[in-house]
Amino acid sequence: MQRVWIVIVILTAVGAIRCADPPESHNSQPIVSHIPREPVHSTAIGRVGYSKRRHVLEIEFVNGAIYRYLDVPSSVYRDLISAESKARFYDFNITDQRQVSELKRPWRLRFEALRQRFVLTREEKRVLAFVLLAFALGLAVKHYRDTHPQPVAPPLKKNYRSGLYSPR
Repeated sequence: MQRVWIVIVILTAVGAIRCADPPESHNSQPIVSHIPREPVHSTAIGRVGYSKRRHVLEIEFVNGAIYRYLDVPSSVYRDLISAESKARFYDFNITDQRQVSELKRPWRLRFEALRQRFVLTREEKRVLAFVLLAFALGLAVKHYRDTHPQPVAPPLKKNYRSGLYSPR
């Protein structure tokens, strides 16, 4: 049983590695942010950071996504911080008006992208269901045999006179 679990873990790990997003280039490094973000009171935006020297605005949403906006004047940052509805201000004044780079995807979008890769045809679904059913049936039979041992049959007595067995 332990071997089965080891095989399942290995296959899952190989599948996860093969389904991971490939890097954009061979030299691509994850973007590391050194801009401190301060928490804000908003239903959609969790934290906001701004670099005065580079004019970079970073917004961390409550769903985990982090976006970096370039060439943002400090007045836009001040207005965002002082806005009554930060999400509304973001929608009207920041979205689609600035150059943006994604630092971190929200886990929901990563799951959705992964789910789109595993769209199966009807025949593939049938095969997968058959394989899973056969696997479950095999586990059930093994469990039954382990919990209900069969009595060992007595050895057959060899009768030389019956003609079934004749030594030579």
